[in-house]
Amino acid sequence: MSSITCRDLLLLLLGLDDPEREGLGGITRLQKYVFLLEKEAHVKPTRGGFEFTPYKAGPYSSRLYDDLEFLENLGFIESEVT
Repeated sequence: MSSITCRDLLLLLLGLDDPEREGLGGITRLQKYVFLLEKEAHVKPTRGGFEFTPYKAGPYSSRLYDDLEFLENLGFIESEVT
């Protein structure tokens, strides 16, 4: 069985960008994609995954935000406020 880190999973998802759309559609959608990967497809990153809790717009993980900020600080990804 192969393993993947949380940050690698995020980079993989962000790399699946559809050229006809602009990105994945925002942080809320990204949270939902990762949640569904963990729960439905059983893709569980190492060290326990993202540990989601219920929130207003769906599943929420503070670790996901932290990992995205880390990847942005390293220059792997860019974000913009819309």
